[in-house]
Amino acid sequence: MKKKLILIPLLILVLVASLAVGCAGEQGIKGIKGATGEQGIQGEQGLQGEQGLQGEVGLQGVAGRTGAKGAAGSVGATGAQGEQGEQGIAGVGYPGATGATGLDGADGADGADGVDGADLGLNVLTLHPKDSSWDIIDGQKGGILFFNTAGPEFQYHLTACGVDVSTNYSLIYYADPWPGTGGCLIASGLSDADGQLCLVGEVNLNMSIPVAADTNSPSGGKIWLVPSADYSSGKIISWNPLNYLHEHNLISYTDTNITP
Repeated sequence: MKKKLILIPLLILVLVASLAVGCAGEQGIKGIKGATGEQGIQGEQGLQGEQGLQGEVGLQGVAGRTGAKGAAGSVGATGAQGEQGEQGIAGVGYPGATGATGLDGADGADGADGVDGADLGLNVLTLHPKDSSWDIIDGQKGGILFFNTAGPEFQYHLTACGVDVSTNYSLIYYADPWPGTGGCLIASGLSDADGQLCLVGEVNLNMSIPVAADTNSPSGGKIWLVPSADYSSGKIISWNPLNYLHEHNLISYTDTNITP
């Protein structure tokens, strides 16, 4: 009996425990997901400031007035009449050309004689082409020089014909020996299209003719007309004697500016 009493409480404990444990109840229904909340409103962007006004363009300056036209100049007075030029010196005639050969071909007439330089108070020197023996070659080529024999300046009047056309020529004092270094240039000029040349003037030579070093001294000095291309720095630089006009005789000139 006592044993049964003990079993009854145990059964009760087991029953209570079974009730306590029980079968697992069904899972409760999952609650509904709440709605997504709305996005907040974005703040407004600030307004852009207004652009400043552009400055005004400056006004263009007023154009200057055109100056008044100057008064017309008065007519110049008539110039005084120039002095009359000196009378030219008459040329010296040269032999006329030989007549053409024919059955009765005659020699050409001689040219008219020029005025004697002595009548003009000047000395005369004729210039001629010469051969290798220094003999005069007759023909249509030659020249004549009028000059003074003393004075502060050497006065000259040269006329030449038959020289090369449109060529520069130099009138020189050639002092021997070669190449004439002790001499000097007297004048120079250009021949015309007909092979004629005229040189007129006066020049201070700063020397007498001949100079002491000239091998022709004291008898006189040589005056030549040569192409300017053959003469430079007071001496002959190229020897073409058939193109030269040589002196007929030696001359003398005293420069009165030089102290003895």
